[in-house]
Amino acid sequence: MQKMALLNQIHDFIEQKTVFNDVTFHGKGVHLNKLATIVIKPSLKPGIFFQRIDIPGSLPIPAHFRFVKNTNFSTYLEKDHVSIQTIEHVLAALEGCGVTNAIIEVDGSEIPILDGSAIVFYNELIKSPLRSLNQSYPIYHLAEQIIVETSYGHIKAWPTPHSYASFHMTINAKNRFGDKLGHQSLSYSMDQDFKNIAMARTFGCYEEGLLMQQKGLALGASLDNTLVIKDHDILNPSGMRIDNEMARHKILDAIGDFSLFPQKIIAHFDIYNGGHTLNHLFLQKLDSLKISKDI
Repeated sequence: MQKMALLNQIHDFIEQKTVFNDVTFHGKGVHLNKLATIVIKPSLKPGIFFQRIDIPGSLPIPAHFRFVKNTNFSTYLEKDHVSIQTIEHVLAALEGCGVTNAIIEVDGSEIPILDGSAIVFYNELIKSPLRSLNQSYPIYHLAEQIIVETSYGHIKAWPTPHSYASFHMTINAKNRFGDKLGHQSLSYSMDQDFKNIAMARTFGCYEEGLLMQQKGLALGASLDNTLVIKDHDILNPSGMRIDNEMARHKILDAIGDFSLFPQKIIAHFDIYNGGHTLNHLFLQKLDSLKISKDI
């Protein structure tokens, strides 16, 4: 019974919104290095859905955590043997714009990485007004603390009196990035300017990138779309785009991954060494508590 009290569904809603016009992007994927075009289209159906138009007869893949197949360096969805990967940045951009409903048509198996952040998605999406659908979209307000811990990090979520989520992200990776870059910390709430999160690029160690490429990953990674660190220094000539860029990008990933829950989660998140796997473990625990409560 105590576990059932951890999550409390308050009957609170936001309005469903969709894009007014098609919004198109084109580019290569960071892992597969293959070109793809995506079109974000209006939808009356609640939720975000990916439609692989290069596979005739395939059904839409819901942006739902239960369809997560892999969290190895990106978030990867699969349904009925049809997959789409590296979805987190476009989902974060939609979340930052307030879009709850959309069909994302894609002619490949990976969402383009563009500049490695979500700012290109975000800037194009905000150029067009959203369409309000006069229908409600459900929210979950956390009632008590939930903790998910691994050997390398944790997510602790608390109730918040606000109507939006907030984050405190800490990265402690001095062994990988050195003393100067290896510890970053940042707080952000969803009522603040999303551009300051959307502009943060994906990042990684040069040596780790080489190992990933040997395994068929990060084949499209470059200084044009990744903040690359070698010998505890940044290889990109322009350096960081904004202070605490790596912590900001981890918040961006969390926003995208948490949008895979079927209700908008309202809570304060304290995240230490976050990542896609930890984000997914949190959603699984959140769902298990919801099921216990419903029973």
